[in-house]
Amino acid sequence: DNDLDQDVFLCSEDVRKLPSQPQRAQLIICELIDPGLLGEGILVLLNAARIKMCNAFEHQVVPSRGTIWAAAFEFGESLKSRHGFDMSPFNHYRTNLMVDLDNCLANGTARQLSNVFEVLKFDFENNKMPSAHTIKITPTESGKINAIVFWYEVAMDPEGEILLTNWPESIPPADFAMMEKDVHRPNPLRQAVCNFQGDYIKEVEKGEQIEIDVGYSQAWPQFQWPGTEMVQKESGERIAKPPPMPRHRLTFEKLKMETEDLEKKLQHGLMFDEEMLGDGYAAAERIALEPNGNPNYLIDPQNANYFHMMFFL
Repeated sequence: DNDLDQDVFLCSEDVRKLPSQPQRAQLIICELIDPGLLGEGILVLLNAARIKMCNAFEHQVVPSRGTIWAAAFEFGESLKSRHGFDMSPFNHYRTNLMVDLDNCLANGTARQLSNVFEVLKFDFENNKMPSAHTIKITPTESGKINAIVFWYEVAMDPEGEILLTNWPESIPPADFAMMEKDVHRPNPLRQAVCNFQGDYIKEVEKGEQIEIDVGYSQAWPQFQWPGTEMVQKESGERIAKPPPMPRHRLTFEKLKMETEDLEKKLQHGLMFDEEMLGDGYAAAERIALEPNGNPNYLIDPQNANYFHMMFFL
């Protein structure tokens, strides 16, 4: 309707696979923001888009800047006594990457052990990234730090007047000037979390300062205690050496690995095994051709058509 159909280029390809574009843009708008800021690959994809699609100078980026804030927490201490039962072994299964911190603080499953501290600051517009460094933390309560919960504060404009943040509502801001700006929050409001297990759970005393090393990979902030032994994964990524696990957690990890391996084998077999593909074709054709004519195949005809299309179209 506005005669711009020849001026707007829409592409669903991975930006990293695109050739450099002859027409260069002056504005990048990026919505790759998750509760930990980096989890959807904003650093990698934004850099690729900048190189292949933008003017070398004087281009604007939305969001303009981003800061990661964090605090130390103790999770699951209340599980030691739940209606007369010790449920603390379930703490060994805290492997989640996201948490509803407001809900956890409200129901007593989390306890804050430090004030909020600044972790990393990114300048997307000027392409200035932080370096790994050590942060000093002064515990406000005694306890066991078994998690670092972190969240973002993103300035959408260069002036920093429009903010997008998943800052927990139950934790006061580090700078109350933030409340005077145009603040927007995602829904649902969740934060990212780095869980510590085994020997990495750190017991602290109120007022006794401790240190933690912070950095980031291409897609996730990292928190490690000084002196942590590092090992290298098959992919080449260096991670903290996994701590010893109780027998029930080892059994769980073994079952999980075997299940994932079986899924890969089944997918591989279905893709390349001609006999298995033949059985799949026959089953799909029979279901599609007689979805309601055979009492053994009483399924919705639309679903039958979808199943048939998986193999024949």
